[in-house]
Amino acid sequence: MKILITNDDGINAKGINILSNCIKECFKQNDVTIKVVAPSTEMSAVSQKLSLREGLTIEKRQDIVDGIESYAVEGTPCDCVKVAYNHLNYIPDIVFSGINNGYNVGNDILYSGTLAAAFEARLYGCKAVAFSCKYNSEIKKDNIVQTLEYIYENKLVEELSILNINIPEEVTGFKITKQGELPFQSTYVKKQDGKYYLDGIMVEKRNNDETTDVFAINDKKVSITYLTTDRTDYILYNKHLNKA
Repeated sequence: MKILITNDDGINAKGINILSNCIKECFKQNDVTIKVVAPSTEMSAVSQKLSLREGLTIEKRQDIVDGIESYAVEGTPCDCVKVAYNHLNYIPDIVFSGINNGYNVGNDILYSGTLAAAFEARLYGCKAVAFSCKYNSEIKKDNIVQTLEYIYENKLVEELSILNINIPEEVTGFKITKQGELPFQSTYVKKQDGKYYLDGIMVEKRNNDETTDVFAINDKKVSITYLTTDRTDYILYNKHLNKA
């Protein structure tokens, strides 16, 4: 089996190092090849941006995870997946993305570079799993290993599936969830350099019943959400199908 690991926090981020080591541990009894292809710098919230007019620098790295061939790409998470397929000729059986520094639940899914890499993998016909944890929290290796074992023992990783996994600091269980809502009231703050920077606060949580990812992480459960690249609104599609 061939595994590709990427992220959006950059190749030097703590999360991708921990994830890579956890995957090495969980698959050590299998015939597995692992490669890391990740952005050379932080690429948070770039969604599925591609570098169309900027050239990419691709650097082989020896200092990321012992025993894992690694590449730093001066580009986005989606660029990294494309580089693996189209430049390195590495065709993975599964793509892991993360561990993101910050949850990717609710509306955040739309902006996430971590999820974007998983979506890009799906466009290549590959299944993918994205991991995220609470912002600036301690990433507990045992929680990651336990989650990997759980999704494989319960056969949750299916062909062409995209799993969005969010792991709270304290884990009391696992829950299959749907995407909730996490409204963010944005504002721009002018700083000393004269530039304006995005800031804001979370506003009242809406529609986050016990079936949602937002509810699950607040309930100290690992949230596991199946996502898709298909953004068709099937409710309205079926409602108006025969009108045109």
